Amino acid sequence: MISIVVITYNQERFIEELLNSIRKQTFPDIELIISDDASSDGTQIVIENWLSKYEDRFRRVVFLKNSENVGGVANLNRAMNYAMGELIKPMDGDDVLFPTALEYAWRAYEEGFHWLQGRVIPFYRVDGNYCFKLFRPYPWDIKKFTYDSSKFLLELLRYNFIANPGVFFSSELWEKYGPYDETYKFLADYPLWIKMAKSGEKIRYIPRILVYWRRHEKAVSFNSTGKLYSSRILSDSLRNTTDILSFENIPILLRYRLWVKKKLLQSNIHENRFEYMLYKFLKYFDVYSWANLPHRLVNEWFVERRLCNERHSSGRR
Repeated sequence: MISIVVITYNQERFIEELLNSIRKQTFPDIELIISDDASSDGTQIVIENWLSKYEDRFRRVVFLKNSENVGGVANLNRAMNYAMGELIKPMDGDDVLFPTALEYAWRAYEEGFHWLQGRVIPFYRVDGNYCFKLFRPYPWDIKKFTYDSSKFLLELLRYNFIANPGVFFSSELWEKYGPYDETYKFLADYPLWIKMAKSGEKIRYIPRILVYWRRHEKAVSFNSTGKLYSSRILSDSLRNTTDILSFENIPILLRYRLWVKKKLLQSNIHENRFEYMLYKFLKYFDVYSWANLPHRLVNEWFVERRLCNERHSSGRR
């Protein structure tokens, strides 16, 4: 059984599209857990109406309603406690599953892989038309999923190339490494990935589209606060990075970057602009960043603009 754990907050416009994508999965054995974080719009009503029609599609359904807003990470941790499936898929209430997503994930799980990364297609709407961006993980990051544990960790410390909307993991890994660290108000997946990578866990890349990742102005990673958090989150070692910084194979410039990130993590998000600019300065002196510059230019100025200009008026394919 696969447990899909959905967290929502004021997603009245999007939640039904996600739920329908779950209902239409080709994989039959699904547990659906939904936790709403005290939405002030009609999200809960939409969910209740939908469940009254389609609840029988699932082996088990749990709908949790927080009496007060506790934040995304705490809400997700609460919902995860109810998951009983062998494989778990956390989801935000505004994304959409590809029809065969669970089927491909289950196949990989049966082959012995407990941490999975599928292909993610970011999208947004412009004048009623769908615009698609270059898939995640980026093409130049895919080879990293074949690296050995130490090299994989090193690359992950450079930046978070794991596309969270496309991640599945087993209940066994969750029991071992969970819960998400609520010290981080946003984007707490990155510390969890670091924790798992440090312990030598291997992630399996599935070269199939599994999730459509909605981008809009209210999405955490889309707005300025989310971007600042994203660039500052280093690892699960918020209070102790000495074990990471002592790795002999980490280049000296990257060590300085990690040290600055540690300073940022331990401070207020709206302060320490100097440390933030220092981190960005060191990043651009990293050979890795320069090596990927051509790819990023192609991504931003050619691929994504072309895909948007095509204006997929017929919907996602």
